[in-house]
Amino acid sequence: MIIKIFDQQENIRLTAFLFAGKSGAGERDLRRLFKLYPESVIVNRKADGIIKSISKLANASNIVYIHSSPWNVIYRIIYFWKFHYLIVHNPPGFTSRTHIFGCLDAFILKINIAIANRLLFISKHVLHIYAHKHKCELLTVRKFATLTEHTIKPLRLHNKKPSIFFFGRYLPYKNVELFYELSKKFMCLDFFIYSSDCPLKDTENLKVYANWLTEDEIDAIYEKHQILVTPYTETSQSGPFFIGLETQRIIIAPNIPGFEEYQDTQRVILFSPNDIENLSSALQKALVLFESERLIG
Repeated sequence: MIIKIFDQQENIRLTAFLFAGKSGAGERDLRRLFKLYPESVIVNRKADGIIKSISKLANASNIVYIHSSPWNVIYRIIYFWKFHYLIVHNPPGFTSRTHIFGCLDAFILKINIAIANRLLFISKHVLHIYAHKHKCELLTVRKFATLTEHTIKPLRLHNKKPSIFFFGRYLPYKNVELFYELSKKFMCLDFFIYSSDCPLKDTENLKVYANWLTEDEIDAIYEKHQILVTPYTETSQSGPFFIGLETQRIIIAPNIPGFEEYQDTQRVILFSPNDIENLSSALQKALVLFESERLIG
């Protein structure tokens, strides 16, 4: 079931999208939502401050929390009579940070789920985990976008051969080391890692950017490269993957929950997780696809 609030323009004026977390993916989500629904209310607690945020939420009938945050509890108490949605990205127990910070994130998510009137999901996999306990609805197969099938546009080709890239924070489950191994098997191609705090070093055909990136820099990365590799060992939903879908890159992803629901999506190629030979075969398929589109273009 697709939630109607995002499809009916007359309701969107009464909807406030709220991001109360730290800098990161949530700010990109707000920017995306503002493009889709400019008549709605967009609230960024960090940019607006607590007083202005409360004021901007006053006339909204619906509040949609973009990400889990302890600040959401405060807004829920202040506006207890409004209808509160929470977009849930991760299944129970999933942690995107290590040690105590991951446990804290999981606890905050539980509190946010408890106070929400309705849960919204981007991933079918995550929705199915929660569906037996809560009133749940699926947003869309593309992050905060419509279900309308977009015409596949030819990739903008800067060279006769594609460049392959990884983008995302350096975390154990993202398995960046497998991408590093892949680069050594294709020395004739250029590989790029964009991952803050990544300890890996440059090689003959691999360039590592370990600094934090701005939103404009992220857009430029996806414009510059053609093949995205997400070699994760687990995931619920992936921001870099969704940006790849939106920008219509060729994407290579493991056949695991969170990605496998996109197996019929154009330009998505799945491989057996943590299998370098299978990943190499997937890249070969991606190169064939790239070449066929290059010749057509």
